[in-house]
Order: sequence, then C-alpha cells, then structure tokens
Amino acid sequence: MAIPRVNMSFIKQFVQKPVRIVGKVMDEINPTTLRFQTTDNGNIPRLNTTEKMAIPRVNMSFIKQFVQKPVRIVGKVMDEINPTTLRFQTTDNGNLIVDTSDSGNSYQVGSIYEVIGMVVEDGNGSFSLVEYTGTGFNPDFDFNTYNQLVQLIQINPDLFL
Repeated sequence: MAIPRVNMSFIKQFVQKPVRIVGKVMDEINPTTLRFQTTDNGNIPRLNTTEKMAIPRVNMSFIKQFVQKPVRIVGKVMDEINPTTLRFQTTDNGNLIVDTSDSGNSYQVGSIYEVIGMVVEDGNGSFSLVEYTGTGFNPDFDFNTYNQLVQLIQINPDLFL
C-alpha cells in the first residue's frame, strides 16, 4: 500500500497517517512552520516541518511485524522481474519483492540500496514492499554489521529514534 496522495477535500480521513500533499509554500511562519496551500486551493495554516515519522530499520526476519507500515530495508537488487518490480536480497539473505511503480525510481541489478516503503502481506506468509524511495549504498557495504544493528534496534527501538 502506497502513501496516498490527497488534497484538502480528503485530508480528514487520514489523521495521524502519512499522506502526500502537493501544493506550494505560501510563507514561513518561523524556521520550522510553514503556511501551505494545496493544489485544490485548500490551506494548511501551520505545517510543522520538524516532526518526521520515525521509519524503523528491518530485515526479513522482522518484516512481518510491520505489515501496512513503512520500513527501511537494505539489500541487493538480484534481478528485475519487470520494469517496476525487483527481486531484492536482504542483508539477512531473505528474498523480497519490491514494487517501484509508484515512485518511478530506477535501480541497477547487482547494486546495494536502502529502500523505504510500505510492507504488504501477499498471503501464504510472504511479504513485499511498495517502495517510496531508495538510496544507493557503497558496493562494500557490510551486511553482517548492518544485521547486528537491526537486531539491536528491534531490542531497544527508543535508543535509535
């Protein structure tokens, strides 16, 4: 499930949920608060730019705990199933299907990325990720050390916010 694009007509349905809103900044109230106008001429009088949603880092062994939630996951693009679907090998050697159709981003087979996206349960205990964005990593990125970090984060999540 992708983060929905909404305008002011529908925003009340998404309180406390992530949304994408298109518009323009009308003015800056202070360094962390903006007055924002949406494309349907709705006004968001105080858009706070300091509150960012914490997106947890996971690997395949933890992904089932985050169904319908955004996550960060690192791995290697193994192959391209079609132009908008990738087979991704996670740092703990799990296999994950990544749907890039909403973002339009492109990924290079054999390269390592951190992908941020929404976890989707596909049935029969399998999961996929609807990608929002991705960042390329160095080819010598250490999967083992990253897995140790992910395990620490899952044990003590408040330490890593």
